[in-house]
Amino acid sequence: KTATPKAQTLAELDEFAASPSESVRKVAMAEKDKLTAFDKPLEIAFTAVDGRKVDLRDYRGKVVLIDFWATWCGPCKAEIPNIKRVYAEYQAKGFEIIGISLENASIKPDDTPEQIAARHDKAKKVLNDFTTMTDMPWPQYYDGKFWKNDLSTRFGIASIPAMFLIDQDGRIVSTEARGPKLEAEIKRLLKL
Repeated sequence: KTATPKAQTLAELDEFAASPSESVRKVAMAEKDKLTAFDKPLEIAFTAVDGRKVDLRDYRGKVVLIDFWATWCGPCKAEIPNIKRVYAEYQAKGFEIIGISLENASIKPDDTPEQIAARHDKAKKVLNDFTTMTDMPWPQYYDGKFWKNDLSTRFGIASIPAMFLIDQDGRIVSTEARGPKLEAEIKRLLKL
């Protein structure tokens, strides 16, 4: 029996994932995550910028929007009124949102640990102030790494806003749920 191209690629990535080089292992695992993202329930866990513990497994049974965005992104901010409207309409019916913020802490290679901490504090404050002012109560992931954000790079996010719509079983069912498509997909998944 001949292996499918996907199976062959996964086997090759497994070989690279066993590399003694950490950077090679990391790239191989990221590529494997991208290739298999739709095959299994999505696994994401982190402590939100406001201190809340977030584990996507705790959201099973709900429809979840994973919103990759940033406060500096014009198109992301333009989508917020739609997201908030849909959240207000469907949150009580089983819809939740998790934000993955690609904020930039602007850390420089020669920054001292104190400067790095101050830059992170400043970027977190921008994020917290924005989500408070804009009334976005859902949890936000922050690592301050801008385009090298751990979660966005894991899933190959190359532009924002990017949105993953997750079904009640934790599987990605759409990566295009923006604008009017967002509400239509949520209604379909919630059987409304």
